[in-house]
Amino acid sequence: MSDARIPNYADRIVGERLAAARRENGLSQADLAVRLGISSLEVSEYESGEKRISADLLLEVVCILSKPVDFFFHKPLDEHAGDATESDQQVRHRLLNMIIVELDSIHSTELLRELLEHVRGIASAGSVR
Repeated sequence: MSDARIPNYADRIVGERLAAARRENGLSQADLAVRLGISSLEVSEYESGEKRISADLLLEVVCILSKPVDFFFHKPLDEHAGDATESDQQVRHRLLNMIIVELDSIHSTELLRELLEHVRGIASAGSVR
């Protein structure tokens, strides 16, 4: 593997979202593979999170499946209701990532500073983990 980074939880989320978008578009793994110029096995590996998808390939997927890029990077909370396979740590990690994505859309430095103070207050109050 030329990429030294090992696929992680985020790669599994991207893969799950890729599979959902592919099915929503009525495509098989073989159909998507042909459109992307890769093998069906590679599509399967991306969907299972076994293999990390590159940014340029993801941009091709976005065009083919007509989804915004951010669709692939988070799983709405209601899609995970009742999923017993996700540990508390994974839920926490996913929620933190979702918070970061939302915070990134705030462009006011002053508002971010105020928000940071509120978060520090909550953390120091010993909120439930």
